[in-house]
Amino acid sequence: MTQMPRLQDFDDPNHNPDLPDELAFGDALDPYPTLHEVARKGLVQEADYRTLVGLSPDPTYMGRRVFVIFGYDDIRDSLSDTVHISQEHHRDGLAQTFGSHSLTVLDAPHHARYRRIFQKAFLPHVVGTWSKEYVEPVVDNLIDKFADRGRCELMSEFVRPYPFEIVFRQLRLPTEERRVFYKLATSLTLYAVDFDHAREAHDKLGAYFHALINERRKKPGTDLISVLATTELDGEYLPDEVLLSFCRQLMNAAADTTYRSTGTMMVALMSERPDQFEMLKKDRSLIPNAVEETLRWDGPLTMTVRTVKRDMEISGVKIPAGSLVQVVLGIANRDSAIYADPDRYDLLRPHPRPHMAFAAGPHVCLGQHLARLEMSRALNILLDRLPTLRLDPDMPKPEIRGGMFRRPRHIHARFE
Repeated sequence: MTQMPRLQDFDDPNHNPDLPDELAFGDALDPYPTLHEVARKGLVQEADYRTLVGLSPDPTYMGRRVFVIFGYDDIRDSLSDTVHISQEHHRDGLAQTFGSHSLTVLDAPHHARYRRIFQKAFLPHVVGTWSKEYVEPVVDNLIDKFADRGRCELMSEFVRPYPFEIVFRQLRLPTEERRVFYKLATSLTLYAVDFDHAREAHDKLGAYFHALINERRKKPGTDLISVLATTELDGEYLPDEVLLSFCRQLMNAAADTTYRSTGTMMVALMSERPDQFEMLKKDRSLIPNAVEETLRWDGPLTMTVRTVKRDMEISGVKIPAGSLVQVVLGIANRDSAIYADPDRYDLLRPHPRPHMAFAAGPHVCLGQHLARLEMSRALNILLDRLPTLRLDPDMPKPEIRGGMFRRPRHIHARFE
């Protein structure tokens, strides 16, 4: 029998990458009033979004000129522009930990070529089949642990572990590997504040996945790694480095952003609009509205960065080649030219234009259909199992915080 590969822990096994979120991504309670005020001075400005929301400068900017884009139309057009705009900036940061062939790093033609392969695994009809096998068992198992208690802390006991557990199941990882895997995967995103541990995680996850890919090519199953490891492109397997980069990024792309969005959805309904939460309890057909309005109102990622590879002009502002543009997805989703009363959460709101929570253009989020499925099934099953779910009046109200990545720290709930 072939021996399964073992995942190696950090050289210092006591290293804990679970830094308080605010150290890595900021602690802003509500950055939108400041962003609205700045945007009124111009939809494109030479400025640094990070300093606007209280974050330190990104060391990977390396003295480049930085421009912020606020307007919905300019953001949509920029994200779709492959002539002037590149992913090159990510090669100085994200590529150092996720891998040089991460889809986030690649430009055309390589990006489109590899994305077509991965995209097949995340199409709506494929993702829809995962509900019974992966999503619902995880939800029920987590709720079982506190259902008889009458109260819980939703973020730590349900919202955060939920999408991570789904990824573990999709990859068919041994239970005993999960703690170390979570530590290593979490460290990958912290390259700006702890590069050495992020790079160590890159190396150890790479060695682990390389062995796992080889093993599952010999004995493929139905898990996601087996499917991708046995996929052929032009008569050959996908290059190992492409697969390794994808596997390293999967935990963060498929789980980190989803738990943040699910937590924000629960706060929006339970704290911001309890009247609409009661409406939704009586009419579950509103759940898709709640998912989309949550993503518009306060999506998990507020800003992303691109490199300008050719001189260009946006809304009358000339931006030279080599500059960075910070595309503020969060403020595009609150553009009053698109959405009436944009700072208000309203699950009955019409959406005249698609929100930008998943970005746009060729790099639109690959896992958007899975995120929607996970958010909607989580809410549905929570209401099935805990129909009286509400905020705990004896505990602090939840707050959504973050300058770059947004999420509530806690959601104390009752349901007796």
